[in-house]
Amino acid sequence: MKKTRGTLQHRAYQRIKEYILNSDFYPGQHIRHVEVSRALGMSRTPAREAMQRLVEEGLVNHLPNRGYFVNEMTVREAEELYELREILEVFCIQQAIDKNTNKQLRELRQLLDVYKDATNGRVTRHTLLVDRDFHFKIAQLAGNEMVYKLLVSVLEKVIMKRNIERIAPVDAKTGFKRHAVILKAIESRNKRQAVQQIREHIRHGKMRVLEQVNRKNEFRLGKAPDDVRSFLV
Repeated sequence: MKKTRGTLQHRAYQRIKEYILNSDFYPGQHIRHVEVSRALGMSRTPAREAMQRLVEEGLVNHLPNRGYFVNEMTVREAEELYELREILEVFCIQQAIDKNTNKQLRELRQLLDVYKDATNGRVTRHTLLVDRDFHFKIAQLAGNEMVYKLLVSVLEKVIMKRNIERIAPVDAKTGFKRHAVILKAIESRNKRQAVQQIREHIRHGKMRVLEQVNRKNEFRLGKAPDDVRSFLV
């Protein structure tokens, strides 16, 4: 019985994370674990345990007498996540240059082609997930499983807590161009160029996310200009 409940809890945990990644649940949204359990066809207990696990991981917040809410990113969290991301990805790209094979480079090129297709039109969760997969692939090439798992956790939080409706399509196109330069540096085994490009790419992303978070905070405090307030509503 305990094993069965643990399996149900894990399944509920994975499904709720998928809902957040795919924008079925969005940052700030109230999640009712009773409705989640009904949707997943299970009792309330494993659904509630899954929600508590997400609370412990910082993806969901529990407010007494109010329930569970998808966490939104704070300024401090954004800064810390992107600082950690930069450390991890600089390490990964240097290791990837030393260890990659022609087959792996072809796979990375294929991911870049998929990303290019995903930049046509408005930015969606799919765009962010394709972007994420490119970075995951580089981390896989590095061959360090612990570093890879840590990067997965960092990027999941960045994506789950980000409001995609405020990302302009031009950001995705800029990201694609940067990815193309990064791939070229990896293929030519130019570590200096690769590190420079990955740093600039991550720092640009950090700047855009901080702009989003600060605008959201200004809106809540009633300090945002009228044109910004209408943009955020």
